[in-house]
Amino acid sequence: MSVVKEAETAVVERMDWEKATNAERLENVNKGKISVITHAMYAARDKLFLNQSMTQEKMDKTMPYDVTTGKPFMGLNNALLRTFANGNGYKSNDFIEIKDAWKLGGELKTYKGVTKEGESYEKKPPCYRLEYMATWELRNKIDPKTNEPMTAVNEKTGRTYIVKERVDLPEPKLQTKLLYHISEFKGLDKSQFKERDMNAIKNYREKLANGISNGLPNLKRIGIEGVVADSLIRFINVQNKGQEYTPTQAHINMINKTQSQTQEKVQEKENQGRGR
Repeated sequence: MSVVKEAETAVVERMDWEKATNAERLENVNKGKISVITHAMYAARDKLFLNQSMTQEKMDKTMPYDVTTGKPFMGLNNALLRTFANGNGYKSNDFIEIKDAWKLGGELKTYKGVTKEGESYEKKPPCYRLEYMATWELRNKIDPKTNEPMTAVNEKTGRTYIVKERVDLPEPKLQTKLLYHISEFKGLDKSQFKERDMNAIKNYREKLANGISNGLPNLKRIGIEGVVADSLIRFINVQNKGQEYTPTQAHINMINKTQSQTQEKVQEKENQGRGR
């Protein structure tokens, strides 16, 4: 199934995350990745990075990274975060996990949304879910005197929060980190931001060059196929090797065709939703 066809059905379904198995959680996260691509192809069009030539220097300087650690995101997450930034019109690839943003005094912005029934509501900005296998988790620390969650006050922000404690899990569990673009927060203490760790990029490439793995993801397993998958793999491959990226004209033509088809499908669904 191509990404264009997936665009008709790739809606991130609501689910009971706590009761879901690792396989169900991964399927849900993968649907989100497909949605990131289809949205960007609809919203970014010709501005999508896959259609642009990129030198190694520019590739490294614009690599998506975590501003609290300086750690760049590599492989598929690198490409998808670029896609996510393109699709939402962000001017940089600077991201932060929501928990770290809170620690830096950040407050997540909200926007006015409108339901199909015409009712307004506070809409949160988009986020990228980064999955990982957890061997422990934080749970509410219970006060033995009251049998209720313990609370404390953040000295910097004055906010009251629930105290957490580490609990080891009997078996690994798939979890996600919520990554937001830094522009989606108010009050972030940017003096605590770190520069992009260029040595980490160099070490990653050396590790791939000396290892057995080529660092390329299995996109078919995720549900991404066709020309979009080919273009993503091509970009990730030159990124891993530290080479210049130049899209072939054939790829540009096919991507543009796929974007047009995606736009038509999305527009058709929107019109159906309006009852036209």
